[in-house]
Amino acid sequence: MGKKHGDFYRLSEDSLHFVMKYVYKDDVLIESVDVRKDDDDSASKAKGDKESEYPGGVGQWMRYIGKNIKYPDRAINSEIQGEVRVAFTVDEEGHIGNARIGRSIEYSLDEESLRIVQGSGKWVPAIEDSKRVKSYKIQPVVFRLQ
Repeated sequence: MGKKHGDFYRLSEDSLHFVMKYVYKDDVLIESVDVRKDDDDSASKAKGDKESEYPGGVGQWMRYIGKNIKYPDRAINSEIQGEVRVAFTVDEEGHIGNARIGRSIEYSLDEESLRIVQGSGKWVPAIEDSKRVKSYKIQPVVFRLQ
């Protein structure tokens, strides 16, 4: 009858994780739950578990990008800028695989983003239950004209 009734979820920007849960009854909001908070407090996460990351962390990743990125002439001439998201896997040995565009802006920027991620070398693999495991990443690559 056009009324909200039941559970509704808001996804994160990368559309891979739930951010909020809203519970409606007869078009009235009954409850809103921050799902991220529940994930962080989960007892299932063991101490020592960690996500895969670029060696040296975010600071080193930013240095790598700053040193190696080449803003494509095609995008400069068209004054295109924004954030490309590259989805990929990091295997148990730290190798990058299955890189693909998760959010596209323009072909030349997409290709440069893939080149940057695929050429980044070995990453530090994820750890779960004291074992190296394959993980899935979404890495933003930002293009801004000065």
